[in-house]
Amino acid sequence: MRSKARAGGGAIPGRLDMWRRPAARSCAVLASLCCAAAVSGCSSTSPSTYSRAGIEAAAKDLVSNIEGGRYRRACEDLTAAARARVTVFPKGGCVGSLAFARGYLAAAGSPRLGALVMDELARVLPHLVIENDGARYRSTIEARYEFGRWRFEAEHDAGVAVLARLRPGLAHAARILETGGMQELVARAQAGE
Repeated sequence: MRSKARAGGGAIPGRLDMWRRPAARSCAVLASLCCAAAVSGCSSTSPSTYSRAGIEAAAKDLVSNIEGGRYRRACEDLTAAARARVTVFPKGGCVGSLAFARGYLAAAGSPRLGALVMDELARVLPHLVIENDGARYRSTIEARYEFGRWRFEAEHDAGVAVLARLRPGLAHAARILETGGMQELVARAQAGE
């Protein structure tokens, strides 16, 4: 049956009026319900989910941002205190430090920064205990639930502490570059490029 003209508009030639057929109507309703469930995130988790799955999603987000060179977003995955511990260059902040660390590790022939962070997180995540707004590994807070999402700390020997442990090596490499006439590279890292 061809669609008939309706109030406010004409028929579209060659299209069936699916709302007049019960089978077509039920398929359309089922499809829209499936889409609504997928969009609403019924079974998905994100860093904003207050659970172990939310922490795992935040860890994947952090590593993905580091690996993808999205350092500003990676720094947003850290607490303010962690960003301060990671910072090597006052002007470049966390973003400049992550960018510099990537080049530093590549020049040293070390594993990628994202891989180092993921290895440490994989070791810690199964043992986290969620209490109040923090996730604890042994006696150390590894993640905090702040501003509606999980963010990582960078203290002691677990989790994303690899970022803080790189800081002395990065500062030393920056000093070597500055004395070796590479002030432009250091300035770019300080600017967060």
